Amino acid sequence: MMSEKMGPVGGTFGGAFDDGVFDGVKKIIVGRDLGCVSYIKIEYENDGKFETREHGTIRGALTEFAVEYPNEYITSVSGSYDRVRNYEKVPITSLIFTTSYRRTSPVLGQSTGTRFWLEGKTGGKLLGFHGRSGQALDAIGPHFFAVRPPLKHFNREGGNGGTAWDDGAYDGVRRIVVGRGGRFVGFVRFTYARGERMISHAHGKNQGALQEFDVDHPHEHITSVEGTIDGGCLTSLRFKTSKGRTSPAFGNVVGRRFVFEAKDFKLVGFCGRSADYIDALGAHFAPLPPPAPAPSPVPAPAPAPAPAPAPAPAPAPAPAPAPSPAPATTKIGPIGGIKGNIFDDGVFDGVQKITVGKDVYSVTYIKIEYVKDGKVEIREHGTNRGELKEFSVAYPNDYIIAVGGSYNHIFNYDTTLITSLYFTTSRGFTSPLFGEMKGTEFELKGENGGKLLGFHGRGGHAIDAIGAFLRPILVDP
Repeated sequence: MMSEKMGPVGGTFGGAFDDGVFDGVKKIIVGRDLGCVSYIKIEYENDGKFETREHGTIRGALTEFAVEYPNEYITSVSGSYDRVRNYEKVPITSLIFTTSYRRTSPVLGQSTGTRFWLEGKTGGKLLGFHGRSGQALDAIGPHFFAVRPPLKHFNREGGNGGTAWDDGAYDGVRRIVVGRGGRFVGFVRFTYARGERMISHAHGKNQGALQEFDVDHPHEHITSVEGTIDGGCLTSLRFKTSKGRTSPAFGNVVGRRFVFEAKDFKLVGFCGRSADYIDALGAHFAPLPPPAPAPSPVPAPAPAPAPAPAPAPAPAPAPAPAPSPAPATTKIGPIGGIKGNIFDDGVFDGVQKITVGKDVYSVTYIKIEYVKDGKVEIREHGTNRGELKEFSVAYPNDYIIAVGGSYNHIFNYDTTLITSLYFTTSRGFTSPLFGEMKGTEFELKGENGGKLLGFHGRGGHAIDAIGAFLRPILVDP
């Protein structure tokens, strides 16, 4: 990942450090005494794992600032530095962090001396720190995301209101959700793919009905982004894919039109500006992978001499047709955290009702009514607390074909839990969202469709992880 290294600002004492570049920053803890910032601890995320770096000396009051990673990220680092009489040095005296959600941390320290403000040129997210430290934090500088040279960057179209943000570049785009806010586009949520992981970033203010556009990544890519601008804000969006599909127009098609597209390139990320509305939008495109070369033709072997004719055998009776083999059940997942007790319900004939419990942090409980040989069997996991909601299926005429939701690291429990669940059926019904869509989104379903026959996962005080058993549905030729 390309990055932009800024600074460091501050003093020249202390030992130099450089944490390098990670996927993002999840949490920062700052220690401060009467004169300066004495300590900083950063929790980074890299390929789904968390790594911690510490600089300075732990003393004084400790204050924590956390973001709703990966949906929210830090876009600027500001503060101050000054000569401190006790040290006869120039350390950092205060730090402030601003996020893509327009949140600003408290002033961590005392804002005295020379002030500084560091942010990426395109509102890119914070990827790492470097600086100097010893008895205190002497100097600090950030690494921000920067567009890689092979990428094509389309500058933001729209107004100058709101706060700048840049989601960065990924393998591709899996889903786009758009919400209207009056005459403008008020909200967007982009779900990106990075390997097997799904990462969502949301911008604007969710204040109306939401519309979705799904992409069959990695077999399909968005090749064109079209929109309109009026009154300094985005009024509509439309997308085209490599399979020739075009989304509906999301919003009101009024104002100046713009198009982001490049031959043999695909959409891999967005940037923009937003507050209560989407003020501006830009995009990152990456080259399409080259097509796989066609296999070389295999030369035909020389014809063998014809054998002498053999006497014709007596005709045998035609064999009875073999029965079609039963389709194999696919076990998918589990997705989520690694704590809690393992459970595996096994395989049933189907599912007729699911009850989900949730509290303010996560999905706490799930109760499943399975059907087996005409009888109902119940399995429960997690802890029954919080608000309970049910989703029933008109079994056996309708059945669940997909299990979706999200999981996130919950600092109160210091673990990763399922934060939301939803279910989709063969008749096109989708349940309400149970919980809050926070963290990494997922969807479990068979490659060619399939019927949910059971769950597995991990559970204890809450639902730590969840997976599914799905069986393809045979269709008579």
